Amino acid sequence: MASGVHDIGGLQGFGVIDSKDDETIFHAEWERRVFGMMITSGHRMISMRPDIENIDPETYLKSSYYELWLIALETGLVDRGVISQEELTSRAVDFVEPASAPSRNDDPGLTDEVLKRRYSQRSKRYSGTPRFKPGDRVLVHSEQKARHTRVPRYVRGKLGLVQSVRGVYELIDLKVEGVSVPEPVYSIRFDARELWGERKEGNGSVCIDLWDSYLEAQL
Repeated sequence: MASGVHDIGGLQGFGVIDSKDDETIFHAEWERRVFGMMITSGHRMISMRPDIENIDPETYLKSSYYELWLIALETGLVDRGVISQEELTSRAVDFVEPASAPSRNDDPGLTDEVLKRRYSQRSKRYSGTPRFKPGDRVLVHSEQKARHTRVPRYVRGKLGLVQSVRGVYELIDLKVEGVSVPEPVYSIRFDARELWGERKEGNGSVCIDLWDSYLEAQL
């Protein structure tokens, strides 16, 4: 499967990662607003991740974290008919050249809905028994279907050790298509040398949460 421009974990040539920069910190007020818009619109978008992944590579690499969110929100809401391109353009002009202060929505029902979705438990009921338990060795499938997936490119075909069962969640690969399939999610630990080769120094490791169908047992 061809990986998109978003799947650059483990690749070189993208500069040094600033470990002091926390992506959860809002660097400007508009970022805070975009975060709120994402929470408010989430039930209409199903998932905006595919919209982010379909941003053209040049724009993607030039955009900041919340700029990508904003582009995806605009694209998704227009494509799904929630707003029109004309409404979006008109609203954007109001912020650039405000004729009056932007209106506020003080609907208490909307506020309650946003808070409910923000703090609701995402784990789902599951009648089966997880295939794996802590200590089991697993192999990540090397081939992934040509759809949105949460399997990072650099762990495909790699061996890992189950650290814990994280719960049961809807398989995101299908959820973005409107299909609900609950599956166990595991925290898998990968040795640094397994991921990066013998040239990797030290005894480091990486833990990644992966759905059951991404994995196969290894004796």
